[in-house]
Amino acid sequence: MKTRGILANPESPVFFLDRMNYDVVTLKRGVTMAQRTDPQPSSVPAIRSAWGPRWDHGRVHYDDHGQPTFFIEARRAGHYYLRKTDVHTEQEALAEFALFETNPSAYLPRGVRQAKAAAPGEAGPPPLLLDKKLATEFIDYSREVLKLAPDWIRKKSAYLAWWTDMLWGVDLRRISLRLVLSKVPKGERTTARAHKIAVLRSLGEYLTDPDQRMSYRENEPTLEPEENTLHALRVPQTEPSQSKGKKRPVSIDHLKLVLENLTGQVNRDAVIVLLGTGWHATELRHFATDGEIEPAPAEYRRTGTAAILVTLHRKGKSKRLKPTRVAEPARAAAERLQAHGGFDLAKVDKALRTACAAAKIKPFGLGQIRHVVASYAKAEGATDAQRAAFLFHDARTNNRNYSQLQSVERIPTPLDALVKS
Repeated sequence: MKTRGILANPESPVFFLDRMNYDVVTLKRGVTMAQRTDPQPSSVPAIRSAWGPRWDHGRVHYDDHGQPTFFIEARRAGHYYLRKTDVHTEQEALAEFALFETNPSAYLPRGVRQAKAAAPGEAGPPPLLLDKKLATEFIDYSREVLKLAPDWIRKKSAYLAWWTDMLWGVDLRRISLRLVLSKVPKGERTTARAHKIAVLRSLGEYLTDPDQRMSYRENEPTLEPEENTLHALRVPQTEPSQSKGKKRPVSIDHLKLVLENLTGQVNRDAVIVLLGTGWHATELRHFATDGEIEPAPAEYRRTGTAAILVTLHRKGKSKRLKPTRVAEPARAAAERLQAHGGFDLAKVDKALRTACAAAKIKPFGLGQIRHVVASYAKAEGATDAQRAAFLFHDARTNNRNYSQLQSVERIPTPLDALVKS
């Protein structure tokens, strides 16, 4: 006699089980289904469709063949939404969810949007291809509007040329994340993968930004926000260079020898300002062309602050200014740098390493000076909170400092010790 029962496991879908003619089949974790063991007509599916485990923003449904389809389940402004996305991977589902968030009530599944675009009698927008013309236009925008560094412009141009070959003939309106990720070699270094993905994602933002439609993209095809699949790309986290190996701290005596062997006033002034601020090298370059020197209030001067140097921490739409209190030697060097104007960081870094060789000490570059400042301050008794605030490493105070142009108390720097010696 055949016996039927109901599986009541809350982690699995509910289904009827014929103990004589069915076997339990596990598709994925939490997805349990029944499959017949006796011969059945071909019209009867071997596996029943069912809901599977949830994903971050909704549910996953598996069809008769085990193919997942992602659904968005959300409550917005008092309304409940359960929307089919027509995509089958979590990365593509994240892109659909980002589109859903722009206008939940007007969201349409990807298949519906593609069908409407291809419907006869309805002329859709022209294909948007990544060709040499678009790549050149994007590089010009990055150089003239975003004012990116020349070395990054060169790298960006190379990555765009690579993507132009990889995505030849692909319409950016209908591109899938699966296709993009399949083009990036899996064995490549994380840094190179991150840069390639970041460049393509920034291209999508450029094509979607309405500001470009009135300037660089006038009378040219652009992407609507719901067409921009590239914004869902996740840029791999690269390992910070300072974590790849412990670096020996540079002593004050060694710094003094290096400055004695460092030639060129611009090179010396650049190193002096970095020793007094702990800035990133790129922030120093921004300061030379776009920075400001503000006089220090009386209460600051009583504690050794001669001026407040304001540099650009970040350019572009999310522009941020970074104020730092400095002593008199750094103020004087900063004035000379601004009078000189822009300079080539690579040349300054090469001159610094040449000075290290002349002083017969282990070479270090401009990027390590920031860590020298942090190490010296710690040795002189500055707390971790003071160092983090001065170097803009404290997430709790960064937003306030950036938005209000608020400088924090100066910490002991290697420049103070060099002046005394």
